[in-house]
Amino acid sequence: MLYSAMLMHGYFPQVTARCTIIPIPKGKNVNVTVSQNYRGMSMCSVFAKLYDLIFLENFRELLVTSDLQFGFKRHHSTTMCSMVLKETLAYVLYC
Repeated sequence: MLYSAMLMHGYFPQVTARCTIIPIPKGKNVNVTVSQNYRGMSMCSVFAKLYDLIFLENFRELLVTSDLQFGFKRHHSTTMCSMVLKETLAYVLYC
């Protein structure tokens, strides 16, 4: 009920939204002394994750993304993106 009320009133306490960003190296054999070789991973609280899940469940049909987006989308994967890239390159290079 608390999360439903927060959604209804558009309120989310800032203390709940705080996250810790952890630097993750982009590969195994990268120079770890160069900051460009890292990507950030956000570690949020369980309460923020639960709020995200409830929000997505309630508003999924209203959230529209590009047809060209493959990651973080239901029934899509980055493997599909790789296939589209390979097919596009084959078409451009051999036609």
